[in-house]
Amino acid sequence: MVAHSSPLYPREREPYPHGETVTHHRLVIVEDDDGYGQPVKEWVDTAWEGVGFAPGVSEEPLSGGSSRVVSQAKIYDPMGRSVDSGDEFTVRGRRYMVDGDASGVWTNPITGWSPGSVVELKVVSGG
Repeated sequence: MVAHSSPLYPREREPYPHGETVTHHRLVIVEDDDGYGQPVKEWVDTAWEGVGFAPGVSEEPLSGGSSRVVSQAKIYDPMGRSVDSGDEFTVRGRRYMVDGDASGVWTNPITGWSPGSVVELKVVSGG
């Protein structure tokens, strides 16, 4: 079976037409030495347009009077862009940490469609 191009299974990766824009934050080294032997790092922000966002579950871990809330979410990136475990995203005004590694780009073995990658996110609030 040969993979074919159609509106449902496009050959080229492209942003989701009804997706939303999120901000990708990556910590990069901008100078090798800050004068004290430490690298100077800063966040570099990039807008990612046309991604899918799925809010996930929130839970309140039971631990000694803590009022922490851990919320999870997923970004579906049709472009399959690079994500590092130390990256962060701002989605709908909330800043999330990347939780683990991105899934990487995968291809459907039956249709040949390559839908992009999935990025797991989490945010911890409270104390």
